[in-house]
Amino acid sequence: MKTYVIDRIINGIALCECLEAGENIEITPPRGAKEGDLIRQTKNGFEIDKEATLCRKKQLDGRLQRLFDKS
Repeated sequence: MKTYVIDRIINGIALCECLEAGENIEITPPRGAKEGDLIRQTKNGFEIDKEATLCRKKQLDGRLQRLFDKS
């Protein structure tokens, strides 16, 4: 299964980047998905990976905090 991050959603279409391969795709996002969410491709389409999304957001928040602490 591939994992994608939603870069942006425009007019109901999500532009996503594959974390493993770096390829971009356009999809109809799963219900409730928003920019920055990680989604997984399954046999039945795409679903939000809530646990991975939360983990990634914590990592990015930590990076941002360290960046501002250096200033």
